Amino acid sequence: IFLGALCGYLFGFGVETIFYSDFVNPGDLSISYAIVGMGTFLAAMTQAPLTSIFFIFELTETYQSVLPIMVSSVIGTSIYKLIIGRSFEACYLKNENIELAQNEESHILSNMKVSEIMRRDVVTIPEKMPLGKFIEFLPTTQLTTFPLIDEDDNLSGIISVQDYRGWVLDEELRDVVIMKDLASTNVNTVTPEESMLEVLRHWDKGDILPVVSRPGSKKIIGFLSRRDALIAYNKALNEESSEN
Repeated sequence: IFLGALCGYLFGFGVETIFYSDFVNPGDLSISYAIVGMGTFLAAMTQAPLTSIFFIFELTETYQSVLPIMVSSVIGTSIYKLIIGRSFEACYLKNENIELAQNEESHILSNMKVSEIMRRDVVTIPEKMPLGKFIEFLPTTQLTTFPLIDEDDNLSGIISVQDYRGWVLDEELRDVVIMKDLASTNVNTVTPEESMLEVLRHWDKGDILPVVSRPGSKKIIGFLSRRDALIAYNKALNEESSEN
């Protein structure tokens, strides 16, 4: 609040000195801008513009400041949210690894770790495997999505049923096309320490997510499937309901 008042006062002092020095009493405009700056900073930092408006009204006991505060609070809140994304208090709690649960579902998901749900018996496909070999392999598994690895066993892509469905019937290409030609190279990965709440924020497509040991790593240590995640969530939800 002090920083907001200070910035508002300095801005008002500059405007007053340059443009209105002959029309207003010294300090009047600066004080008004200080009040607006104080309310704007409060609204932006707390992401609560209505709280800021009521606070300034109670402080000044005048309606003259309400309209400027309303406009500046909305603008300040929008800019702060666009740049930072959450309130100052939420940022502090995030840095302390404390996640605010918005409801029962998010509370459950935030307590579920990838390491508790992931499978370590991951089935990988060499990126240079011919399509024909891959088609012969498919009946041996119930999976429909597979991570691809290169010669160094590093993750190089992921292939799903949508990628190879249109190619399996073309016998002429079975020995020509390799899996790397069909796979998607834009692969989202997760780490064992991540919560399911964090994972679901960027799990936009695919039945599985490769699990790597640390962010930026290409070494696969397991995979996370939507089916397993759903089963684990339902189990946790039932346990939460029975306790209550």
